[in-house]
Amino acid sequence: MRFAIDLVYARRDGRIIKLRRSMPRNRMSAALGAFAVIELPAGTIERTGLIVGDVLEIRPSDGAPGLQAWGTHAGEPQG
Repeated sequence: MRFAIDLVYARRDGRIIKLRRSMPRNRMSAALGAFAVIELPAGTIERTGLIVGDVLEIRPSDGAPGLQAWGTHAGEPQG
């Protein structure tokens, strides 16, 4: 890695358990209990307003190749 990135750690159910903003190059990071880590361009966590407790959902996109990510902010009703 040659540049800083944001990291989002999530459990198997998609709930965010740790956020690491602008992690410098040549560093390591981990989170106990994390099932997945999502690497994003630095600044994405701030721009999107992600917080620990938000729930991520990844599902196929309609009509386009790849995936779309949807989220629910912690404390907001789901449905």
